[in-house]
Amino acid sequence: MPNKLQVTVRFFPEILLIGVFVVVSLLPRPVPEVSIDLAPVSLSGPIRLYFSEPLISDGISDKIRLTREGASLPFTLELAPDGAALFPREPLLPDTRYELALEPLLPLGGAERTEPLFFNFVTKKQTLLFLGQNKRLVIHGAHENDMPITDESIEVSDFHVGPEGRFAAFYQKKDNNEAVGILLGSMRPSGLPVIHLLPPKEKTRSVDLLLCDRGDLLVVASAPDDDWPTLSAFAIDWEARVSNMIRPIWERSGTGIYDKSDVTCSPHTARLAYKRNDDTIISTFIGEDDGESIGSFDALLGFFNRDRLLVAEKILTTASGTNESSLEFLGQNSGGVPVSEDDILLSSFSMSEDGKRFVVIATDHTSALATLSLYEQKEGLFEKVKSWESDPSLDFLRTTLSPDGQDIILEVSDETDVLSDAPCLVRLSIDAPSIGECFAFGSYPEWMR
Repeated sequence: MPNKLQVTVRFFPEILLIGVFVVVSLLPRPVPEVSIDLAPVSLSGPIRLYFSEPLISDGISDKIRLTREGASLPFTLELAPDGAALFPREPLLPDTRYELALEPLLPLGGAERTEPLFFNFVTKKQTLLFLGQNKRLVIHGAHENDMPITDESIEVSDFHVGPEGRFAAFYQKKDNNEAVGILLGSMRPSGLPVIHLLPPKEKTRSVDLLLCDRGDLLVVASAPDDDWPTLSAFAIDWEARVSNMIRPIWERSGTGIYDKSDVTCSPHTARLAYKRNDDTIISTFIGEDDGESIGSFDALLGFFNRDRLLVAEKILTTASGTNESSLEFLGQNSGGVPVSEDDILLSSFSMSEDGKRFVVIATDHTSALATLSLYEQKEGLFEKVKSWESDPSLDFLRTTLSPDGQDIILEVSDETDVLSDAPCLVRLSIDAPSIGECFAFGSYPEWMR
């Protein structure tokens, strides 16, 4: 009798476990969840989706529809195990509501499909960052009034705006202006920034810095003392502590980088272009050992637009004896020459995100008067559609075109203004009949992306 009792006790748990296993396996798996980041979206994206479990990726882009007021908009899709990122092929409109529709999606495990899903999201307001008085960074357009976003204890000497509301700058502490540090910042949905100050370095001549590859790469051009500048790239971990935020991954010495017009990078990829010390323009990807020579001449490097590098070649003397300055694309799929002018110096230019509209400041060598011109692409060629002229008391210094191509910021120096020695910033729409009034005193305006 005790033996039977022992046998019964030994097998009963096993039978019970088998029964539990069968019951559990027959229960339906929960339907996978898909969610969206509700924060306002940058005009160039991405729109981020999050999956509760991996989904089958085949044909998933055909099951997602991005619309505005019922009209479908093209996009590219990047997948990750826990979600997806949509990048619109044309810039979105600022402060506008969009819709995202998803057909049922199937998880990798073969469980139930998701239900059809519909999301709404809004885009960010168009905001501008500029260097204000007392060398503080100022944001315009995010709040009712312009707002300084850096502390009075530091002075910013240069900055660069990257994608997704990120920016980087050189700074110096007022109590130690011999050392230069790097500031990394990102804008929150509230319009207020999160700012990280990396420790300053002594005796470093800082030339320029850039944010590339969606703001995940930092490129710095610097030189100790009077040596040739070195170009260095760092991977950024935006979630890490300040001491671990950047990690060196690439370096190139012997460059000819002396100011902001000698180096540029793509905001969406790791493509980089810079001048070598013999004026050769090198195009490369960060991390590659060698690059491709795409020209050798004196030019202002602009920026990458759809993997085309836009540059302004400085004054050349042509065979006919006239001086010529041109704005052109370099590299693969470059298209044509957007603009070429005689006896004109092109000093500042900016292009819309879709590459179909740009503005340029041109100065006449004879009269020394500057003209701001707007060009639009029509049937594959760029045509000048509007111009604003300066007068002898005004000097047009810099210009930047909003990502959607609708608004222009112009930095102007007014010799008749005795109240301020700082440049004046003017905002005008592309339909404005004339140059308007100054909205702030500042310099180096850049639109947030």
